[in-house]
Amino acid sequence: MACSFQFGFFKLPSLEVHRPPHITLSSEGRTNSASGQEGLRIPTCSSGKTPDTSLFLAGLRYGRILAAWESVSLEYTLDIFPAAVVFDHHSARRRDSTIYGAGLSPLGLKVNFGQQSWIKPFLGASVGFLYFEEDVPVRHSSRFNFTPEVGLGFQFFLTPKTALSLGYKYHHISNAGTARRNPGVDSNVIYAGFSFFTP
Repeated sequence: MACSFQFGFFKLPSLEVHRPPHITLSSEGRTNSASGQEGLRIPTCSSGKTPDTSLFLAGLRYGRILAAWESVSLEYTLDIFPAAVVFDHHSARRRDSTIYGAGLSPLGLKVNFGQQSWIKPFLGASVGFLYFEEDVPVRHSSRFNFTPEVGLGFQFFLTPKTALSLGYKYHHISNAGTARRNPGVDSNVIYAGFSFFTP
């Protein structure tokens, strides 16, 4: 089992400092572990049709190894976001709009490579949603938005229970055409982090 805490911003130059889950694996079985996570996540650039919009997230992560081999493992991840805040700096709603929400990413997978090495590459992807008190990211869009993301990176192990992480994530927020407007918000995130692990 892996647990984590995370917070972050989007739509500015990227930085993430966090404690992601760590799994010590063998080819003979499955291992669960827990960890705490905290961080600042800010993308280097953004696309989509929504300028001047920032996103703050605070969340918890659960992870479980589904399968492990000699050099590769497959991990399930679940992210819970009890706090999500959108900062719309040029909103038509009012001069500077702050919109609150919450959400969940129940469908997540992470592939860990190099199980016997102190450098472990990984690939990850997840799909979830955020629900806000007002339409996001613009009026006449939707309070409910989907949040898929994909990424890759490396963990550099300092000890069996601590590691440094470097990675990239592409994050998307969209109502998938379920509302009148769907401009979306896309973020490219480069992040660095510190990890600690508990069984």
